[in-house]
Amino acid sequence: MIFFFVYLHFKINNKMKKSILISTSIILLLLTSCTAILFKTSQPKDGANLKEFPAKICGKYAHVEKDSETIEIKSNYIEYITTKKNLNDLSSNSKMYISDSLQLKQLKDYYIVSIKDKETGAWMVTLLKLNNAYLEIYYIDFDDKEAKATAKKLKKIIAVKEFKKENNEVKYYLIDPSKAELEMMIDKGFFKKAEGVKKIN
Repeated sequence: MIFFFVYLHFKINNKMKKSILISTSIILLLLTSCTAILFKTSQPKDGANLKEFPAKICGKYAHVEKDSETIEIKSNYIEYITTKKNLNDLSSNSKMYISDSLQLKQLKDYYIVSIKDKETGAWMVTLLKLNNAYLEIYYIDFDDKEAKATAKKLKKIIAVKEFKKENNEVKYYLIDPSKAELEMMIDKGFFKKAEGVKKIN
């Protein structure tokens, strides 16, 4: 199962922007092709932006069985740190700062990280929830087949717009839920819970 936590974006061969994800062992994975479910606005819609991560969520996190890869959350950025080499030719350390393109909001017990995709102008959304010493991560489908099935289910409760490639295949789905609709999506399990990471300091 894939953790959907930190997105680091870059273009390759003018195709849809690829996303690097963190797996259950916090290893960066490269999605060579994907059909994303994206959001028109950062979430929740019309919610207030937080200028920094709250103190209770800041710290260093790691998978309980791995110590070579960690995620550190500071007040204004998320950093991925690894001692491993040759992870898709990426830098061993990668920081992402809260900014116009990485927005942090809160909805009940969830901290919602929205990251703007420069190519589409849409947003990718991840939910974070602190549960004692564990940080739970919730993500929406990013696999082609799962995204298609999820979009079909979403159409029953909200409007879903399809954007297609030149070959007529779906490039990504775009949704624009209200705050109430986002809460409904969470309650109905559209965001999948990945295995949490444990706070180590």
